[in-house]
Amino acid sequence: MLHADFTIVDRHGAPVAMVVVKSRRETSRAWAIGLWNNLFAHANAFLPAPYFLVATLDRLFLWRNAGERQAPEPDVELDLRPVLRQYFEKAEPGTISGMAFELLVEAWLSDLTRLEDTSSGPRALEESGLLASIQNGRIAHSVAA
Repeated sequence: MLHADFTIVDRHGAPVAMVVVKSRRETSRAWAIGLWNNLFAHANAFLPAPYFLVATLDRLFLWRNAGERQAPEPDVELDLRPVLRQYFEKAEPGTISGMAFELLVEAWLSDLTRLEDTSSGPRALEESGLLASIQNGRIAHSVAA
């Protein structure tokens, strides 16, 4: 069973993106591939959402069509530090707890669901199709695949 920290659902309630949050620093593409392989080796289940995201203190890794393929290579890798800077008003990335970081990522992604113009979000996420898919959606908790 694959456990996500939360899922983003579209305006109709259908799962769009499963999100795993790790309060780790200095992550890399190789680390993300290892996490993907580890998660899906033990999941033995299909992913009920077209996008899969892993957010860390410094990077966001995104897989498109995640439920349809076995390829561990992420489609998008984004430096989260400048994107999340405004959310870290009173906390430094190195001192924030895992739960607080999860809430911070949730707040950011929730804000992205409310964008009226998807071009105002991170370009890589707009180009991936994620922003259009989650527009007018919401965050759902306790979803496992």
